[in-house]
Amino acid sequence: MTSGLKLNTGKCTVLRPDKIKRTQLIQSVENGSIQLTNIDSFLNAITCSWVKRYLDITNTSTWKIFYQKILKKYGDSLLFECNISNTILHEIANENVFLSDVLSAWSDVTHNLKKPKPAVKLFYGTIKT
Repeated sequence: MTSGLKLNTGKCTVLRPDKIKRTQLIQSVENGSIQLTNIDSFLNAITCSWVKRYLDITNTSTWKIFYQKILKKYGDSLLFECNISNTILHEIANENVFLSDVLSAWSDVTHNLKKPKPAVKLFYGTIKT
């Protein structure tokens, strides 16, 4: 007999129908919500912290040598400065699943960043930049 719960192996979350939409739960209190943490964004941020450790020049840990060997084939640190294609992610996943997860999270986070809007001041109905 199954319980009706499904485990999403890609994101470490249990999938079941939400009673309240997740997009509603993460909104601010002013918008009538309880301002919960967006778990997927939180997990992506934790995963992306490995990129900071990898790119830190002063960090000379031996674990970096292992990943440098794999990443040199694909452009090394240049991968973190551009959009990563799915084909490269699949190739890296064949060699190292953890590294593929880190690159996928990095791609998600950097792809979802919004460009900052220019400073705008409203003064008596006119827009000044």
